[in-house]
Amino acid sequence: MASSGHGKNSRGGRGRSTELLAFPPELPTRKQVCYLLNRSERDVRELVRLNHFPQVIDGGKLAKYRLEDVRAYIRSLPEKVPTASRGAE
Repeated sequence: MASSGHGKNSRGGRGRSTELLAFPPELPTRKQVCYLLNRSERDVRELVRLNHFPQVIDGGKLAKYRLEDVRAYIRSLPEKVPTASRGAE
């Protein structure tokens, strides 16, 4: 059966886009932010409460955040400074 070009595949269902989705998205969900930060959902809610980055309202049901805000938080974290090993002089 030939495709009609209207977004349906030959079986009559919706065709899948061949466009690749970027990860992480510009408005990641709380679970995606947890993955990016390697933190729990409770930790992410606490970071928001402490104003490290805001939750945004996009009309959906899931909590979302601006990726740039999350990245700015990551950049604000102090770097771990190596300590001198004992006995090294």
